[in-house]
Amino acid sequence: MSRKTKPIRSPAAESSSINFLVQILSFFNVFFILAGVGVLGVAIWTIVTHQTSFLVSTTYAVAAYLLVGAGFVVLIAGGIGFAGICKPSRGFLCAYVFLLLLVFLMEAAAGVLAYLYADQMKADLQMKLKDIILTGYGADASLSDAMDALQNSVGCCGSVFFDDWAASAWAEDTAVIARKNEHYTVVPDSCCKNVTTSCGAVSHPSNIYYDGCAETLAELLRTHLNIIGGVGLGVCAIQLFGAIMSCCLISKIKKPYNEVEDLDAQMRYR
Repeated sequence: MSRKTKPIRSPAAESSSINFLVQILSFFNVFFILAGVGVLGVAIWTIVTHQTSFLVSTTYAVAAYLLVGAGFVVLIAGGIGFAGICKPSRGFLCAYVFLLLLVFLMEAAAGVLAYLYADQMKADLQMKLKDIILTGYGADASLSDAMDALQNSVGCCGSVFFDDWAASAWAEDTAVIARKNEHYTVVPDSCCKNVTTSCGAVSHPSNIYYDGCAETLAELLRTHLNIIGGVGLGVCAIQLFGAIMSCCLISKIKKPYNEVEDLDAQMRYR
């Protein structure tokens, strides 16, 4: 009984197959680097434009910085990828696949964290802003500046409602006790619609924002988180294609690429 032997592909066919994979991966790597630059830009934008990031749960920061890290890894992987593609090298391509999978995990984690945190964000913000109002404002300059910037830019006052400030340590300060005892509303000047000196200590809060900051800030951050989640989960799928194509090329390179080219040349001249 004769054994079936696996057909042996000619060096020309092997060389053609390798060249095809090289071209596919070259186009992919260019797109991969551009996508990485885009991810890096989106992540930096969410961090830079969110001036009060330390008022928010660390989950938000972790998701954003994961994308920043992924963007830098993409740039490194892109360079290694071109080194392994231009002159096919199993070592470079294996490192390329490893970095592709690392970027995949980082972007997937950022996307999942962003979507999970979006659901609990409002409750976390209410608690964190309440703590800052009760004990942090006035005692910590950076927190005070951040809270003022938030209330000014968003057009809000307090955490849930403007009277959150009534129980704060800042409102109990001796400098405002006199006005408070005369039934004055005492809030920071940053709560005022038209900001003037001492506009937050008034007998009637007509010039003060009534709504708290947690609801509005949650909506703003939810938009950022949706962008982070969409970019993270969307772009990470690209890495799988690149990893599969790279593995195919690695499997083809059983001998130095120059050797395959030499065999191909020998076949042509016979």
